[in-house]
Amino acid sequence: MILGRYGVTAGVAAGVVALAHDNGSFGVIQRNSAAILVWWAIALVLGLGLWRISRPSRPALIAGAALGALTLLTFVSAAWAPSVETVLREGGRNALYLGVFTLVAAGANRRDPGRWCDGIALGIVSVFLLGLGGRLFPGTGGPNDSVALLGRASLRLSYPLGYWNALGILGALSVPLLTRLSIASRSATGRALALAPVPAVIAGVYLTSSRTAIVALAVGSVSFFCLSAPRWPVIWRTAVWAIGSAAAIIVLLLHPVVSDGPLGTNRAAEAGLRVALLLGAICALTAGAAAGFERVRVPASLSSRTADRRFLSVAAALALVAVIAANPVERFETFKEPPAIDASDPNYIQGHLTSTSGNARWEYWAVAVDEFRANPFSGGGAGSFGSWWEERRPVYVISRDAHSLYVETLGELGVPGLLCLVVLVACGAIGGTRRALASSGHGRTTAAAATSSSLAFAVAAGLDWAWEVPALGAVGVALLALATTEPGPMPVGSAAPRSTGLVRACAVAVFAAVAIAAAIPILSENELRRSRSAAARGDRVSALDAADMARRIEPWNASAYVQLALLHEEAGEYERARRAIEQALARDGRDWTLWVVAMRIQNELGDASAARTSLERARRLNPFSAQSVTQ
Repeated sequence: MILGRYGVTAGVAAGVVALAHDNGSFGVIQRNSAAILVWWAIALVLGLGLWRISRPSRPALIAGAALGALTLLTFVSAAWAPSVETVLREGGRNALYLGVFTLVAAGANRRDPGRWCDGIALGIVSVFLLGLGGRLFPGTGGPNDSVALLGRASLRLSYPLGYWNALGILGALSVPLLTRLSIASRSATGRALALAPVPAVIAGVYLTSSRTAIVALAVGSVSFFCLSAPRWPVIWRTAVWAIGSAAAIIVLLLHPVVSDGPLGTNRAAEAGLRVALLLGAICALTAGAAAGFERVRVPASLSSRTADRRFLSVAAALALVAVIAANPVERFETFKEPPAIDASDPNYIQGHLTSTSGNARWEYWAVAVDEFRANPFSGGGAGSFGSWWEERRPVYVISRDAHSLYVETLGELGVPGLLCLVVLVACGAIGGTRRALASSGHGRTTAAAATSSSLAFAVAAGLDWAWEVPALGAVGVALLALATTEPGPMPVGSAAPRSTGLVRACAVAVFAAVAIAAAIPILSENELRRSRSAAARGDRVSALDAADMARRIEPWNASAYVQLALLHEEAGEYERARRAIEQALARDGRDWTLWVVAMRIQNELGDASAARTSLERARRLNPFSAQSVTQ
């Protein structure tokens, strides 16, 4: 019984932590491996009849169809995208999300979705404890430098996801879920302990210096307040964790070496220990305050519908005053200005968090809209924004993403792609809102939390590349699936048979297709890594064999041909190198670095005319970076 009650929660939490490990599963090997595991789980669940599946709700069906259509459109765009290799990488990530949506929708529908919410919250808290542990206790973990960093931006907390904004957004998504648990837990101890981690999570969000995370936190908290009823329990719990979080941030402000460095010094280690002890005390006090407040007898009128309406009116008035005081017109103009990096700011974390610069987002979005205008219906193809940005960027900022899921999808997949996204998000928002308003008690609280966190993710995905980090994207999709599920016991008459030959055959067929598709890039990437490793240690024969194997596994893969070209060039086999780089260019002619390699090989062959042509092509594809390339 204990296993049945807590097994789902523990399994979901473990899944979140596993996805967060190793750069948030950003690499193709990690995310495709996760996709294989998810679809294998679906095959077991559906094919072997491990769960009785009832008819999904209409919002879940429509949302699942929209996500499936987006995934299919991503793969189909290989017909016109500049790189099939990139398309398959993008499609593999969407296939993972489709599998997560299917698994969660099937597992939580007509059951207790609160267990899934608790598992996600527990997993996120565990991820933040890992991140904070790496910062406060050097040697137990550490910053992840997989993303190119400039100046003091490297101080922003990113471990273990590898990207600070993604980590901050992930923490913001947990707050409505933890508040829900504080209301819905069966025991008084559980309700008090549910709020204990919030100050530590908010401290981690502060260390990420992510403004998008602050927006997501505000959206999630306000949405949860609006969708919940009665609202008084939400108000006082929010006040408790907000006071604890403010205290946690004050602790960090009093120990600037923890946030702004220099990290790795004895002074930072000593401060980290003090901060850890203080944060632990604040979390304990937060739980104690929650437990004490529960014992306070409050007037019944605070839980009435009249009080709920008054609370909502006051909140709306305060929100209006806050918007007016923020001077949104001036902030928007500042947001559109080109980025200015101040590497000498000794208080970078705090200064960045309070700034209003868009850090080139306005420029990203403008270039993505230009790509859409060039191909309004089909777009430029999945993964094509990176080359568009390099060729047309008005400022020298390196990026492969438009920092907005919706604008980037519009540019890459046109109107059909954006329509799929809009339907997907709308189903979660509208379906979850309707379910929350039609429910009562803990059912309403659960629906409000899932919907609020999914809305927070949807907003964050419009301001940053949250979708591209699988650990964050999978959580967002899971929350959207939870927002569309139906609560309550499973109707016996509507339950599907536990096991049929047709269901089993379809499940196995789906798993086989997805597993093969997801495994191919893994095999190819492993061979490329083996080739590079062999080349680094001077084993040219093994390096060539591995690169050739990668080519045979994925003949559409430009990277395999580039590796072959580099190996032949190093050995002085310039004619063979030329043929290999020409094959690479035939598969991805918009990658300016390939033209630079071609230019270099053509120079070695004495073909000055071809080398000049390649150089001009590289400069045209990337005027900023390639302008310093000389023959």
